[in-house]
Order: sequence, then C-alpha cells, then structure tokens
Amino acid sequence: MTRTELLESTFFYRANGTTTRVYIYQDYDDAPDHDTGPSSIPGNKHCRLGNGTSLKRVDDNTFKNIATGELLFRIKPKK
Repeated sequence: MTRTELLESTFFYRANGTTTRVYIYQDYDDAPDHDTGPSSIPGNKHCRLGNGTSLKRVDDNTFKNIATGELLFRIKPKK
C-alpha cells in the first residue's frame, strides 16, 4: 500500500513578484520486513498548488505549472 506525506509547504514567486504556496509531497511504499516489522520505502516526490494543480520540477528552485506553463521560483525574480 502507498501513503503520501506532506514534506514541505513554502511560498514560491510568480514572474510578476506575487507569491503562491507550493506543497511538496513524498510517496512511501510499504515494505514488510519479517525481521524488524513493517517499514516504508520512499517513492516519488510530487508538487502541487493549493488548488491541486500539479507542478513539474524544473530544478531545485523552479517549478512549472503543468496546466498553464507558468514558472514559479523559490527566489524572487529580478525585474
């Protein structure tokens, strides 16, 4: 069975300087271990906006909105 946990919730900047909250999740797959009991194996990480829109990781500081193509930045863009 797979479970998902919230790893991080942080603000990212849009190109116009406004902010939006980005949620970063981690999937875990259950892996029974007969010696030590149940354990979990980390799976995929995925990112979403508050409204559920999926984001694609471009690099550590940039995400792309899958629906609109808009880029979101961890560091405020220079004008």
